[in-house]
Amino acid sequence: MSSDALVDTTARATQGWLYDTNAMVKIELLRRPTVPAPIPNSSRDDDEENDGPSNGDSVDQDPPAWSFHPVYTYPFYGTDQQIAGYRNPRVVIRSSAASLVTHVAATYDAKSHEATLDLAQPLLEFLPSDLIHDDVAFAKALANDTKYTPPGNVVLEYETANGVQFQLFECTVSTHGFPTLYDRLKIFAMYFIEAATPVDVTDPAWTFYLLYRRHPSSSSAHLPYEFAGLFSTYSFYLFPNRTRKRISQVLILPPFQRQGHAARIYAHLHCTAMADAQIGELAVEDPSEAFDVLRDVSDLRLFLRGPVPGRPDSDRGLAAVPEVDVADSATIDGELTVAWNPLATRSAPTLVWGRKHDILQLCTHSVKQARVRGLRAFAKLQSRQAERIYEMLVLNEAVPAGSRRAPPAAFRRMVKARIYRAHKDALEAVADEEQRKELVHETYLQVLDEYLGHLRLARRAGVA
Repeated sequence: MSSDALVDTTARATQGWLYDTNAMVKIELLRRPTVPAPIPNSSRDDDEENDGPSNGDSVDQDPPAWSFHPVYTYPFYGTDQQIAGYRNPRVVIRSSAASLVTHVAATYDAKSHEATLDLAQPLLEFLPSDLIHDDVAFAKALANDTKYTPPGNVVLEYETANGVQFQLFECTVSTHGFPTLYDRLKIFAMYFIEAATPVDVTDPAWTFYLLYRRHPSSSSAHLPYEFAGLFSTYSFYLFPNRTRKRISQVLILPPFQRQGHAARIYAHLHCTAMADAQIGELAVEDPSEAFDVLRDVSDLRLFLRGPVPGRPDSDRGLAAVPEVDVADSATIDGELTVAWNPLATRSAPTLVWGRKHDILQLCTHSVKQARVRGLRAFAKLQSRQAERIYEMLVLNEAVPAGSRRAPPAAFRRMVKARIYRAHKDALEAVADEEQRKELVHETYLQVLDEYLGHLRLARRAGVA
Protein backbone atom coordinates (compact mmCIF):
# COMPACT_ATOMS: atom_id res chain seq x y z
CA MET A 1 0.00 0.00 0.00
CA SER A 2 1.20 3.52 -0.71
CA SER A 3 2.93 5.23 2.18
CA ASP A 4 1.69 8.67 1.19
CA ALA A 5 0.41 10.68 4.13
CA LEU A 6 -3.34 10.89 4.75
CA VAL A 7 -5.03 13.92 3.22
CA ASP A 8 -8.09 15.43 4.88
CA THR A 9 -11.08 16.26 2.70
CA THR A 10 -14.41 17.73 3.68
CA ALA A 11 -16.58 16.03 1.11
CA ARG A 12 -16.47 12.38 0.16
CA ALA A 13 -17.44 13.08 -3.44
CA THR A 14 -14.95 15.92 -3.96
CA GLN A 15 -13.60 15.79 -7.49
CA GLY A 16 -10.72 13.33 -7.65
CA TRP A 17 -11.74 11.37 -4.56
CA LEU A 18 -14.61 9.30 -5.95
CA TYR A 19 -13.45 6.56 -8.27
CA ASP A 20 -15.07 3.99 -10.58
CA THR A 21 -14.13 0.55 -9.24
CA ASN A 22 -14.39 -1.04 -12.70
CA ALA A 23 -11.60 1.27 -13.82
CA MET A 24 -9.70 0.83 -10.55
CA VAL A 25 -9.41 -2.97 -10.87
CA LYS A 26 -7.10 -4.15 -13.63
CA ILE A 27 -6.60 -7.80 -14.55
CA GLU A 28 -3.41 -9.00 -16.18
CA LEU A 29 -3.04 -12.51 -17.61
CA LEU A 30 0.69 -13.18 -17.84
CA ARG A 31 1.57 -15.15 -20.95
CA ARG A 32 5.29 -15.71 -20.39
CA PRO A 33 7.20 -17.50 -17.64
CA THR A 34 8.73 -14.27 -16.32
CA VAL A 35 6.94 -11.37 -14.64
CA PRO A 36 6.85 -8.37 -17.01
CA ALA A 37 7.20 -4.75 -16.03
CA PRO A 38 3.92 -3.15 -14.91
CA ILE A 39 1.62 -2.35 -17.81
CA PRO A 40 0.77 1.39 -17.86
CA ASN A 41 -2.82 2.33 -17.17
CA SER A 42 -4.77 3.31 -20.26
CA SER A 43 -8.26 4.62 -20.83
CA ARG A 44 -10.91 1.94 -20.98
CA ASP A 45 -12.53 1.03 -24.26
CA ASP A 46 -16.05 2.45 -24.25
CA ASP A 47 -17.28 -0.69 -25.97
CA GLU A 48 -15.68 -3.08 -23.49
CA GLU A 49 -19.01 -3.99 -21.94
CA ASN A 50 -20.15 -5.23 -25.34
CA ASP A 51 -17.80 -8.20 -25.20
CA GLY A 52 -15.01 -6.60 -27.21
CA PRO A 53 -11.32 -6.99 -26.44
CA SER A 54 -9.91 -4.11 -24.45
CA ASN A 55 -6.16 -4.26 -25.00
CA GLY A 56 -5.63 -5.92 -28.35
CA ASP A 57 -8.14 -6.80 -31.02
CA SER A 58 -7.16 -10.41 -31.56
CA VAL A 59 -4.93 -13.15 -30.20
CA ASP A 60 -2.43 -12.86 -33.06
CA GLN A 61 -0.81 -9.97 -31.17
CA ASP A 62 1.93 -10.99 -28.77
CA PRO A 63 2.04 -8.82 -25.65
CA PRO A 64 3.66 -10.22 -22.49
CA ALA A 65 0.26 -10.07 -20.78
CA TRP A 66 -3.38 -9.56 -21.65
CA SER A 67 -4.65 -6.55 -19.72
CA PHE A 68 -8.32 -5.67 -19.22
CA HIS A 69 -10.85 -4.39 -16.70
CA PRO A 70 -13.91 -6.13 -15.25
CA VAL A 71 -17.42 -5.24 -16.39
CA TYR A 72 -18.95 -5.82 -12.94
CA THR A 73 -17.48 -4.99 -9.54
CA TYR A 74 -20.74 -4.46 -7.63
CA PRO A 75 -20.47 -7.88 -5.90
CA PHE A 76 -17.40 -6.51 -4.15
CA TYR A 77 -17.82 -2.72 -3.91
CA GLY A 78 -21.59 -2.20 -3.96
CA THR A 79 -24.19 -1.31 -6.57
CA ASP A 80 -22.70 2.12 -7.36
CA GLN A 81 -19.38 0.47 -8.28
CA GLN A 82 -17.50 3.39 -6.75
CA ILE A 83 -14.99 3.88 -3.96
CA ALA A 84 -14.47 7.13 -2.06
CA GLY A 85 -11.55 8.62 -0.22
CA TYR A 86 -8.69 7.69 -2.55
CA ARG A 87 -6.89 9.56 -5.27
CA ASN A 88 -5.94 7.39 -8.25
CA PRO A 89 -6.53 4.03 -6.55
CA ARG A 90 -5.29 0.92 -8.36
CA VAL A 91 -5.84 -2.78 -7.70
CA VAL A 92 -3.81 -4.97 -10.04
CA ILE A 93 -4.69 -8.66 -10.13
CA ARG A 94 -2.04 -10.64 -11.96
CA SER A 95 -2.62 -14.27 -12.87
CA SER A 96 -0.65 -16.84 -14.77
CA ALA A 97 -2.50 -17.36 -18.04
CA ALA A 98 -1.91 -21.09 -17.61
CA SER A 99 -2.62 -22.17 -14.01
CA LEU A 100 -4.28 -18.87 -12.99
CA VAL A 101 -2.12 -18.71 -9.85
CA THR A 102 -2.81 -15.15 -8.70
CA HIS A 103 -1.02 -12.17 -7.16
CA VAL A 104 -2.74 -8.98 -5.98
CA ALA A 105 -1.36 -5.54 -5.21
CA ALA A 106 -3.12 -2.28 -4.31
CA THR A 107 -1.73 1.27 -4.48
CA TYR A 108 -2.98 4.85 -4.43
CA ASP A 109 -1.52 8.34 -4.71
CA ALA A 110 -3.28 9.74 -1.64
CA LYS A 111 -5.86 8.73 0.94
CA SER A 112 -8.33 10.88 2.85
CA HIS A 113 -9.99 10.35 6.22
CA GLU A 114 -13.18 9.64 4.26
CA ALA A 115 -11.68 6.33 3.07
CA THR A 116 -13.40 3.64 5.12
CA LEU A 117 -12.84 0.72 2.75
CA ASP A 118 -9.54 -1.03 2.08
CA LEU A 119 -8.92 -1.20 -1.67
CA ALA A 120 -8.39 -4.95 -2.07
CA GLN A 121 -10.24 -6.27 0.98
CA PRO A 122 -13.68 -6.68 -0.71
CA LEU A 123 -12.10 -8.93 -3.34
CA LEU A 124 -10.30 -11.27 -0.95
CA GLU A 125 -13.36 -13.42 -0.18
CA PHE A 126 -13.57 -14.42 -3.84
CA LEU A 127 -9.91 -14.44 -4.84
CA PRO A 128 -8.25 -17.89 -4.60
CA SER A 129 -7.37 -19.36 -1.23
CA ASP A 130 -3.76 -19.74 -2.42
CA LEU A 131 -3.53 -16.04 -3.34
CA ILE A 132 0.07 -14.79 -3.43
CA HIS A 133 1.06 -11.37 -2.07
CA ASP A 134 4.85 -11.76 -2.29
CA ASP A 135 6.48 -10.78 -5.60
CA VAL A 136 9.28 -13.35 -5.38
CA ALA A 137 6.91 -16.22 -4.60
CA PHE A 138 4.69 -15.22 -7.52
CA ALA A 139 7.64 -15.10 -9.93
CA LYS A 140 8.63 -18.61 -8.84
CA ALA A 141 5.09 -19.94 -9.30
CA LEU A 142 4.91 -18.39 -12.76
CA ALA A 143 8.20 -19.99 -13.79
CA ASN A 144 6.84 -23.38 -12.69
CA ASP A 145 4.00 -23.11 -15.22
CA THR A 146 6.24 -23.85 -18.21
CA LYS A 147 5.11 -27.49 -18.06
CA TYR A 148 1.49 -26.83 -17.07
CA THR A 149 -1.31 -28.93 -18.56
CA PRO A 150 -4.97 -28.08 -17.82
CA PRO A 151 -7.04 -30.68 -15.96
CA GLY A 152 -9.62 -32.84 -17.72
CA ASN A 153 -10.05 -34.48 -21.10
CA VAL A 154 -9.75 -32.70 -24.43
CA VAL A 155 -13.15 -32.95 -26.14
CA LEU A 156 -12.70 -30.34 -28.88
CA GLU A 157 -9.70 -29.01 -30.79
CA TYR A 158 -9.68 -26.42 -33.54
CA GLU A 159 -7.50 -23.86 -35.24
CA THR A 160 -8.57 -20.31 -36.12
CA ALA A 161 -8.09 -18.73 -39.53
CA ASN A 162 -4.81 -17.16 -38.41
CA GLY A 163 -3.41 -20.49 -37.21
CA VAL A 164 -4.00 -20.16 -33.46
CA GLN A 165 -4.78 -23.48 -31.76
CA PHE A 166 -7.45 -23.95 -29.09
CA GLN A 167 -8.46 -26.92 -26.95
CA LEU A 168 -11.58 -27.48 -24.86
CA PHE A 169 -11.11 -29.51 -21.67
CA GLU A 170 -14.07 -31.24 -19.98
CA CYS A 171 -13.92 -31.49 -16.18
CA THR A 172 -16.15 -32.72 -13.40
CA VAL A 173 -15.88 -31.94 -9.70
CA SER A 174 -13.83 -35.13 -9.25
CA THR A 175 -11.29 -34.30 -12.00
CA HIS A 176 -7.81 -34.18 -10.51
CA GLY A 177 -6.63 -30.58 -10.16
CA PHE A 178 -9.94 -28.98 -11.13
CA PRO A 179 -11.16 -27.79 -7.68
CA THR A 180 -7.94 -25.80 -7.23
CA LEU A 181 -8.24 -24.32 -10.72
CA TYR A 182 -11.89 -23.40 -10.19
CA ASP A 183 -10.99 -21.66 -6.93
CA ARG A 184 -8.72 -19.44 -9.02
CA LEU A 185 -11.06 -18.79 -11.94
CA LYS A 186 -14.40 -18.34 -10.16
CA ILE A 187 -13.90 -14.61 -9.72
CA PHE A 188 -13.55 -14.18 -13.50
CA ALA A 189 -17.18 -15.24 -13.91
CA MET A 190 -18.20 -12.61 -11.36
CA TYR A 191 -16.24 -9.95 -13.26
CA PHE A 192 -18.07 -10.56 -16.54
CA ILE A 193 -21.37 -12.40 -15.93
CA GLU A 194 -24.08 -10.33 -14.28
CA ALA A 195 -25.29 -11.79 -10.97
CA ALA A 196 -22.86 -14.72 -11.25
CA THR A 197 -21.97 -16.55 -8.06
CA PRO A 198 -19.44 -19.35 -7.46
CA VAL A 199 -20.89 -22.83 -7.91
CA ASP A 200 -20.72 -25.72 -5.47
CA VAL A 201 -17.78 -27.76 -6.72
CA THR A 202 -18.84 -30.69 -4.53
CA ASP A 203 -22.04 -31.19 -6.55
CA PRO A 204 -21.49 -33.97 -9.14
CA ALA A 205 -24.24 -32.61 -11.38
CA TRP A 206 -21.87 -29.89 -12.63
CA THR A 207 -19.71 -30.31 -15.72
CA PHE A 208 -17.18 -27.66 -16.74
CA TYR A 209 -15.64 -26.89 -20.12
CA LEU A 210 -12.39 -24.93 -20.05
CA LEU A 211 -11.18 -23.23 -23.22
CA TYR A 212 -7.42 -22.79 -23.58
CA ARG A 213 -5.23 -21.38 -26.29
CA ARG A 214 -2.37 -23.81 -26.86
CA HIS A 215 1.11 -22.70 -27.85
CA PRO A 216 3.37 -25.06 -29.83
CA SER A 217 5.75 -27.04 -27.62
CA SER A 218 8.65 -25.37 -29.43
CA SER A 219 7.54 -21.93 -28.19
CA SER A 220 9.64 -21.49 -25.06
CA ALA A 221 8.85 -17.76 -24.98
CA HIS A 222 5.26 -18.47 -23.88
CA LEU A 223 3.50 -20.47 -21.25
CA PRO A 224 2.14 -23.61 -22.94
CA TYR A 225 -1.52 -22.72 -22.35
CA GLU A 226 -3.61 -19.57 -21.94
CA PHE A 227 -6.99 -19.69 -20.25
CA ALA A 228 -9.58 -18.18 -22.62
CA GLY A 229 -13.04 -19.09 -21.31
CA LEU A 230 -15.46 -21.28 -19.40
CA PHE A 231 -18.79 -23.00 -20.02
CA SER A 232 -20.56 -24.77 -17.16
CA THR A 233 -23.53 -27.13 -17.40
CA TYR A 234 -25.82 -28.64 -14.78
CA SER A 235 -27.67 -31.93 -15.21
CA PHE A 236 -31.25 -32.28 -13.93
CA TYR A 237 -33.45 -35.33 -13.74
CA LEU A 238 -35.95 -35.40 -16.61
CA PHE A 239 -38.95 -37.65 -16.12
CA PRO A 240 -39.08 -40.57 -16.55
CA ASN A 241 -35.51 -41.72 -17.27
CA ARG A 242 -33.46 -39.00 -18.91
CA THR A 243 -31.42 -35.88 -18.16
CA ARG A 244 -31.95 -32.20 -18.93
CA LYS A 245 -28.56 -30.57 -19.46
CA ARG A 246 -28.63 -26.84 -18.76
CA ILE A 247 -25.93 -24.42 -19.86
CA SER A 248 -25.41 -22.22 -16.82
CA GLN A 249 -22.41 -19.91 -17.15
CA VAL A 250 -20.74 -18.77 -20.36
CA LEU A 251 -17.54 -16.77 -20.21
CA ILE A 252 -15.07 -15.80 -22.92
CA LEU A 253 -12.36 -13.45 -21.66
CA PRO A 254 -12.02 -10.07 -23.44
CA PRO A 255 -8.84 -10.83 -25.43
CA PHE A 256 -10.62 -13.80 -27.05
CA GLN A 257 -14.07 -12.34 -27.65
CA ARG A 258 -15.68 -11.81 -31.08
CA GLN A 259 -13.67 -14.67 -32.56
CA GLY A 260 -16.36 -17.37 -32.67
CA HIS A 261 -15.27 -19.39 -29.63
CA ALA A 262 -18.62 -19.38 -27.81
CA ALA A 263 -20.39 -20.46 -31.01
CA ARG A 264 -17.97 -23.36 -31.49
CA ILE A 265 -18.42 -24.54 -27.91
CA TYR A 266 -22.21 -24.26 -28.02
CA ALA A 267 -22.31 -26.19 -31.30
CA HIS A 268 -20.11 -28.89 -29.75
CA LEU A 269 -22.38 -29.18 -26.69
CA HIS A 270 -25.48 -29.27 -28.90
CA CYS A 271 -24.19 -32.00 -31.22
CA THR A 272 -22.93 -34.00 -28.24
CA ALA A 273 -26.37 -33.78 -26.60
CA MET A 274 -28.07 -34.87 -29.83
CA ALA A 275 -25.85 -37.94 -29.99
CA ASP A 276 -26.42 -38.90 -26.34
CA ALA A 277 -29.60 -40.93 -25.83
CA GLN A 278 -29.50 -40.21 -22.10
CA ILE A 279 -29.83 -36.45 -22.64
CA GLY A 280 -33.41 -35.44 -23.33
CA GLU A 281 -33.03 -31.68 -23.59
CA LEU A 282 -30.32 -29.02 -23.85
CA ALA A 283 -31.47 -25.91 -22.00
CA VAL A 284 -29.94 -22.49 -21.33
CA GLU A 285 -30.26 -20.65 -18.03
CA ASP A 286 -31.32 -16.99 -18.34
CA PRO A 287 -29.54 -16.36 -21.66
CA SER A 288 -28.43 -12.85 -22.48
CA GLU A 289 -29.68 -11.22 -25.66
CA ALA A 290 -26.30 -11.84 -27.28
CA PHE A 291 -26.36 -15.54 -26.36
CA ASP A 292 -29.93 -15.85 -27.70
CA VAL A 293 -28.65 -14.63 -31.06
CA LEU A 294 -25.67 -17.00 -30.91
CA ARG A 295 -27.95 -19.96 -30.11
CA ASP A 296 -30.43 -19.11 -32.89
CA VAL A 297 -27.70 -18.73 -35.48
CA SER A 298 -25.91 -21.90 -34.36
CA ASP A 299 -29.11 -23.98 -34.42
CA LEU A 300 -30.02 -22.60 -37.83
CA ARG A 301 -26.53 -23.20 -39.19
CA LEU A 302 -26.69 -26.81 -38.04
CA PHE A 303 -29.78 -27.45 -40.17
CA LEU A 304 -28.90 -25.17 -43.10
CA ARG A 305 -25.23 -26.07 -43.50
CA GLY A 306 -24.89 -29.41 -41.70
CA PRO A 307 -23.74 -31.97 -41.12
CA VAL A 308 -26.77 -32.90 -39.02
CA PRO A 309 -25.82 -35.69 -36.59
CA GLY A 310 -27.27 -39.04 -37.67
CA ARG A 311 -28.62 -37.80 -41.01
CA PRO A 312 -27.43 -38.14 -44.62
CA ASP A 313 -25.23 -35.27 -45.74
CA SER A 314 -27.88 -34.30 -48.31
CA ASP A 315 -30.42 -33.45 -45.59
CA ARG A 316 -30.55 -29.70 -45.18
CA GLY A 317 -33.12 -27.28 -43.85
CA LEU A 318 -36.57 -28.74 -43.21
CA ALA A 319 -35.47 -32.02 -44.82
CA ALA A 320 -33.38 -32.57 -41.67
CA VAL A 321 -36.36 -31.99 -39.35
CA PRO A 322 -38.44 -35.10 -38.56
CA GLU A 323 -42.08 -35.25 -37.52
CA VAL A 324 -43.53 -36.91 -34.45
CA ASP A 325 -47.14 -38.08 -34.64
CA VAL A 326 -48.97 -38.44 -31.35
CA ALA A 327 -52.46 -39.83 -31.25
CA ASP A 328 -53.20 -39.33 -27.56
CA SER A 329 -51.90 -36.00 -26.32
CA ALA A 330 -53.21 -33.29 -24.09
CA THR A 331 -55.36 -30.74 -25.90
CA ILE A 332 -56.12 -27.07 -25.45
CA ASP A 333 -59.37 -25.85 -27.00
CA GLY A 334 -59.52 -29.05 -28.99
CA GLU A 335 -56.02 -28.71 -30.49
CA LEU A 336 -52.77 -30.50 -29.66
CA THR A 337 -50.65 -28.27 -27.48
CA VAL A 338 -47.08 -27.36 -28.43
CA ALA A 339 -46.19 -27.80 -24.77
CA TRP A 340 -46.54 -31.58 -25.17
CA ASN A 341 -43.26 -33.15 -24.09
CA PRO A 342 -42.04 -35.87 -26.47
CA LEU A 343 -39.40 -36.82 -23.91
CA ALA A 344 -41.76 -37.78 -21.08
CA THR A 345 -42.09 -41.34 -22.28
CA ARG A 346 -40.09 -44.43 -21.45
CA SER A 347 -39.71 -45.32 -25.09
CA ALA A 348 -38.23 -42.91 -27.60
CA PRO A 349 -40.81 -41.26 -29.87
CA THR A 350 -41.01 -42.50 -33.45
CA LEU A 351 -39.44 -39.99 -35.81
CA VAL A 352 -40.96 -39.77 -39.28
CA TRP A 353 -38.61 -38.50 -41.98
CA GLY A 354 -39.08 -37.32 -45.53
CA ARG A 355 -42.66 -36.05 -45.59
CA LYS A 356 -43.12 -33.42 -48.30
CA HIS A 357 -45.17 -30.29 -47.66
CA ASP A 358 -45.61 -27.04 -49.55
CA ILE A 359 -45.25 -23.70 -47.78
CA LEU A 360 -48.95 -23.41 -46.98
CA GLN A 361 -49.00 -26.88 -45.42
CA LEU A 362 -45.84 -26.12 -43.40
CA CYS A 363 -47.68 -23.20 -41.81
CA THR A 364 -50.69 -25.24 -40.70
CA HIS A 365 -51.11 -26.01 -37.03
CA SER A 366 -50.91 -29.81 -37.40
CA VAL A 367 -47.72 -29.90 -39.50
CA LYS A 368 -46.05 -27.26 -37.35
CA GLN A 369 -46.78 -29.20 -34.17
CA ALA A 370 -45.49 -32.45 -35.65
CA ARG A 371 -42.24 -30.76 -36.75
CA VAL A 372 -41.79 -28.89 -33.48
CA ARG A 373 -42.14 -32.18 -31.62
CA GLY A 374 -39.57 -33.61 -34.01
CA LEU A 375 -37.14 -30.79 -33.24
CA ARG A 376 -37.62 -31.29 -29.52
CA ALA A 377 -37.13 -35.06 -29.71
CA PHE A 378 -34.32 -35.12 -32.31
CA ALA A 379 -32.44 -31.84 -31.72
CA LYS A 380 -33.08 -31.77 -27.94
CA LEU A 381 -34.36 -28.17 -28.13
CA GLN A 382 -36.56 -26.49 -25.56
CA SER A 383 -40.17 -25.89 -26.61
CA ARG A 384 -39.91 -22.16 -27.35
CA GLN A 385 -36.58 -22.59 -29.12
CA ALA A 386 -37.95 -25.42 -31.25
CA GLU A 387 -40.91 -23.26 -32.36
CA ARG A 388 -38.67 -20.33 -33.26
CA ILE A 389 -36.18 -22.47 -35.19
CA TYR A 390 -39.04 -24.13 -37.09
CA GLU A 391 -40.48 -20.74 -38.04
CA MET A 392 -37.08 -19.55 -39.26
CA LEU A 393 -36.57 -22.70 -41.31
CA VAL A 394 -39.98 -22.19 -42.92
CA LEU A 395 -39.04 -18.56 -43.63
CA ASN A 396 -35.84 -19.81 -45.24
CA GLU A 397 -37.97 -21.87 -47.64
CA ALA A 398 -40.45 -19.07 -48.26
CA VAL A 399 -37.89 -16.29 -48.73
CA PRO A 400 -34.66 -17.79 -50.10
CA ALA A 401 -31.34 -15.95 -49.85
CA GLY A 402 -31.30 -12.90 -52.11
CA SER A 403 -35.08 -12.76 -52.45
CA ARG A 404 -36.98 -9.59 -51.52
CA ARG A 405 -40.46 -11.01 -51.66
CA ALA A 406 -42.66 -10.83 -48.61
CA PRO A 407 -43.43 -14.01 -46.67
CA PRO A 408 -46.81 -15.58 -47.53
CA ALA A 409 -49.88 -14.72 -45.49
CA ALA A 410 -49.92 -18.26 -44.04
CA PHE A 411 -46.49 -17.66 -42.49
CA ARG A 412 -47.66 -14.37 -41.05
CA ARG A 413 -50.72 -16.03 -39.47
CA MET A 414 -48.59 -18.85 -38.02
CA VAL A 415 -46.15 -16.48 -36.31
CA LYS A 416 -48.90 -14.15 -35.09
CA ALA A 417 -50.70 -17.09 -33.50
CA ARG A 418 -47.59 -17.89 -31.46
CA ILE A 419 -47.16 -14.24 -30.52
CA TYR A 420 -50.78 -14.10 -29.33
CA ARG A 421 -50.35 -17.25 -27.22
CA ALA A 422 -47.15 -15.91 -25.65
CA HIS A 423 -48.80 -12.60 -24.68
CA LYS A 424 -52.40 -13.72 -24.29
CA ASP A 425 -53.07 -12.21 -20.85
CA ALA A 426 -51.60 -8.82 -21.72
CA LEU A 427 -53.39 -8.66 -25.07
CA GLU A 428 -56.76 -9.64 -23.65
CA ALA A 429 -56.40 -6.81 -21.16
CA VAL A 430 -56.55 -4.40 -24.15
CA ALA A 431 -60.23 -3.67 -24.69
CA ASP A 432 -60.00 -2.37 -28.25
CA GLU A 433 -59.75 -5.22 -30.78
CA GLU A 434 -58.09 -3.09 -33.45
CA GLN A 435 -55.43 -2.01 -30.97
CA ARG A 436 -54.77 -5.66 -30.09
CA LYS A 437 -54.33 -6.49 -33.77
CA GLU A 438 -51.96 -3.56 -34.19
CA LEU A 439 -49.85 -4.65 -31.21
CA VAL A 440 -49.59 -8.20 -32.57
CA HIS A 441 -48.70 -6.91 -36.04
CA GLU A 442 -45.98 -4.60 -34.70
CA THR A 443 -44.50 -7.49 -32.75
CA TYR A 444 -44.66 -9.69 -35.86
CA LEU A 445 -42.69 -7.12 -37.86
CA GLN A 446 -40.02 -7.05 -35.17
CA VAL A 447 -39.86 -10.86 -35.12
CA LEU A 448 -39.67 -11.01 -38.92
CA ASP A 449 -36.78 -8.54 -38.98
CA GLU A 450 -35.00 -10.58 -36.30
CA TYR A 451 -35.56 -13.85 -38.18
CA LEU A 452 -34.25 -12.43 -41.46
CA GLY A 453 -31.15 -11.12 -39.68
CA HIS A 454 -30.45 -14.47 -38.06
CA LEU A 455 -30.89 -16.26 -41.37
CA ARG A 456 -28.39 -13.92 -43.02
CA LEU A 457 -25.85 -14.72 -40.31
CA ALA A 458 -26.51 -18.47 -40.50
CA ARG A 459 -26.06 -18.53 -44.29
CA ARG A 460 -22.62 -16.95 -44.10
CA ALA A 461 -19.51 -19.09 -44.35
CA GLY A 462 -17.39 -19.57 -41.26
CA VAL A 463 -18.22 -19.55 -37.57
CA ALA A 464 -20.71 -17.05 -36.15
